[in-house]
Amino acid sequence: MKVKYVMLGDANSPHFFKWYKELIKKYDVYVISFNENSTYQYRNCYIFSSDVTENGGNYNILRHLVSVYRLLKVIRPSIVNAHYLTSYGFVASLLRIVLPFRLVSSAWGSDILVTPKRNFIWLLVTKFVLSKSEFVTSDSLNMSSEIQKIYDCKVVTFPMGIDEKCISYNSKKYSTYTFLSLRNLISNSNIDVIIKAIAVVSEQHNIQLIVANDGCDRLKLEALVTELGLCGVIQFVGYLNPDQLFDLMRSCHTYVTIPTSDALSVSLMEALASEMLVIASDLPANRELLNLSNSFITKIEIDSLVRVMENGLNLSATELDGIYKFNRKLLKESCLWSDNIKILYDALKLIE
Repeated sequence: MKVKYVMLGDANSPHFFKWYKELIKKYDVYVISFNENSTYQYRNCYIFSSDVTENGGNYNILRHLVSVYRLLKVIRPSIVNAHYLTSYGFVASLLRIVLPFRLVSSAWGSDILVTPKRNFIWLLVTKFVLSKSEFVTSDSLNMSSEIQKIYDCKVVTFPMGIDEKCISYNSKKYSTYTFLSLRNLISNSNIDVIIKAIAVVSEQHNIQLIVANDGCDRLKLEALVTELGLCGVIQFVGYLNPDQLFDLMRSCHTYVTIPTSDALSVSLMEALASEMLVIASDLPANRELLNLSNSFITKIEIDSLVRVMENGLNLSATELDGIYKFNRKLLKESCLWSDNIKILYDALKLIE
């Protein structure tokens, strides 16, 4: 009989679903989410709808504390795996006090790199979650270090990784100069800086920018595009399903990601796998994967971003081929999900 394993997290997240698809091979998995899901198919999925986002609303989850408690009493899981410490992790940690499961907490980035630094209360919440966890998963060495600065707990580090089938071979058309942004439309993503840089570069080059995903800053960003007269250059496409996203990444020239803070992003790995040139902000987690051989690192400033955008547009087909070859080798060596998940399985065996 398989061990009962509850995943607490955003059921509408492709990365959360990736964990689910792998874990059901070894565990009897149940999913509990506070986010409505219209994209992915789960078995044994329970939704308690709340307004939970990266930008706030996490207090709403406490309304469902009793409902989740009752459900867990029925399921009686051996392991509860909470994804995102300061929302789902907080709920699981409170219930850990009264229910006999083992808690694994999975850090996603801003729950460690941003939220605990907002104020003392969020720092206490984060410490509380870490203290109740058997271990915490992290996808970068930098984030693991930050976790242990907050609380001395066991941290299991592995990049979330990509499927090997995502790695492209000679799929690019060098005549298209489309930039792509995939980050949530929130202040941490600095999409406004990208838009202003595109305004400068588009004066001398025939380029496009596609802004995927959504967020609370979308209306403000669309207004900025209109104000700058870039409606014919910049397109907002909202949320995309995995197939649409995969096709889009394979058709674009350059991926631009300049958040103020982040862990090691799966979307970044997918961009490298899709034969995209990458422009990224100079973050410790990014430096674990990116260097001057395979990307452009930029300050979060318009002038710096304009400079690296123009440098990227001037690369020859031969130079781009060399970068793509380097990235394929890098991804196969350190970023395959099928390899990295084994690190999690080894850690779980010790607490089953």
